[in-house]
Amino acid sequence: MSEFLEGPTATVRRRRRKRKTSKTSSTSTSTSTSTSTPATTAPAAPPTEVEEAVAVAASSTGGVDSVLRKLRDSVADEDLYTALQVYKALFIRFAKQGDVEPATELAAKGSCLLLRKGLTRAATDLALELVTLFAESHTKANETKTAHLLTIARAYPTHPNAPPCKGAVDDTCEEDAQRFMVAAIRWSSKEGVHPRGDPRLNYEAACSYRRVGEASNACSRYMFSEHCEEYAAFLYDLATTQGYRGELDLFVARAVFQLLAVENIRDGVQVQQCFLKLVQEQSGKTLDTPLVNCTGLLVEVCQRGKQGLPLFQLLQQRYAKSLQRDETLHTCMGRIATKFFGVAPPKQGGMMGMLNSLLGGKK
Repeated sequence: MSEFLEGPTATVRRRRRKRKTSKTSSTSTSTSTSTSTPATTAPAAPPTEVEEAVAVAASSTGGVDSVLRKLRDSVADEDLYTALQVYKALFIRFAKQGDVEPATELAAKGSCLLLRKGLTRAATDLALELVTLFAESHTKANETKTAHLLTIARAYPTHPNAPPCKGAVDDTCEEDAQRFMVAAIRWSSKEGVHPRGDPRLNYEAACSYRRVGEASNACSRYMFSEHCEEYAAFLYDLATTQGYRGELDLFVARAVFQLLAVENIRDGVQVQQCFLKLVQEQSGKTLDTPLVNCTGLLVEVCQRGKQGLPLFQLLQQRYAKSLQRDETLHTCMGRIATKFFGVAPPKQGGMMGMLNSLLGGKK
């Protein structure tokens, strides 16, 4: 793998040595006959494999298919250096010409081909080039473009639905997948209809973080994934395996408060309902605490809009002790007051300021 990233493979080096040997032999022959044969102009150096493959491509789909066949052969022959260089050179050519469609097809298929060989670092580099092209050309996050990115995300070898991998997988696979997903979500948030990124991209990122045990990052992506039942199940698993006894209500309250802070009442209601149902199914008991009651009432008050401000202020007073259990709740209450009731936002710094920024997002 290091040869692939840092320079030519053994196959490429053998070809270069062969060319060098052939050139040296030709030079010696020319020198030995120079006394009897007039000097002639040396022929132009033959094009490299990369140049030949790039020259095959045109702006038509047939040209892309021809190059993809060439690249599949290169990968099959373990000539990975040539394969990646062809991908990049041709992609740059299309990008400079403004041919987004063939560039997209090439990068998406190329990334998936490399991922099937376990070459996640190289595949991610190419996939990130595609996201950069989308961002710089202000390509809209429509169904077709997003589908290409989802195909790449689901081709990473650690993904449960990925096709069988035919090589050793890079040890940075999940990290590479996350780098790609973060970039894809950022593009879709700027060029799509979802201010915090396409829910499907957020879901794939949440699952990736969950696979490596990054609970906090997983929750932050589940928030915008629209997979409320799975999010609630994940929260329940965290509460019962990593939380302290008696903190079940705190886990669900944090999630619902954060969803309300980004004005997502619908998912807040669904997450709470799914979580409480799980608690009852698993324990046979109803989760009935002051914080759970506060959360349910808060949802109802937010649905009233600015007319609910007096009730919101009353909730703050009556449940002050419960809200003091976690600073996250206090921060979310400030944002909820601003978004739903027009209250001026408080100034915050440090970690809470960072949380406030995350919840704020782009509107």
